[in-house]
Amino acid sequence: MSDLFWLTDEQMERLRPFFPKSLGWPRVDDRRVLSGIIFVNRNGLSCPGRKRDQALHSRTEIPGTSPTPLL
Repeated sequence: MSDLFWLTDEQMERLRPFFPKSLGWPRVDDRRVLSGIIFVNRNGLSCPGRKRDQALHSRTEIPGTSPTPLL
């Protein structure tokens, strides 16, 4: 399973101080999360149901409403 991860053990140890501490609930595997982020960053995120010229919604806007610029 180690071949599924984008980061080596040494790289994970260097990044470990930047991970948040657990707040009482079980944490997910940080290496899996980072590998997913790196995968999407390198390969892009495809949404098969949307048209090419159709943008994804921002986290700051609600679908169906006009976007409000953040100043």
